Amino acid sequence: GKVQYSRLAQAPLFSKGIRRLVDGASRERIVVMCTEQDPLDCHRAILLSPVLRERGVDVGHVLGDGTVETHEDAMWRLRRMHHLDHPSLLDSDQDLLNL
Repeated sequence: GKVQYSRLAQAPLFSKGIRRLVDGASRERIVVMCTEQDPLDCHRAILLSPVLRERGVDVGHVLGDGTVETHEDAMWRLRRMHHLDHPSLLDSDQDLLNL
């Protein structure tokens, strides 16, 4: 009943699309858009952005008011929303985001 983003990210077509984005981003500024005002409401922030960051692509999210939030700041905001913004002895920062 829920999308398993980690499995989706392993699909060959997804990998091909990521390669195209990374290649394009090395030559020009790329924008991937949706209609959500908050990146935390958009699957792109959960599915695309982490994979792009792993490949060294800078990711910024344009908010509803026109300001740009880094992907890292968006993920900290997500952790704060779920009260996971304190250090953990057992889980890494990435583990906390994957809960």
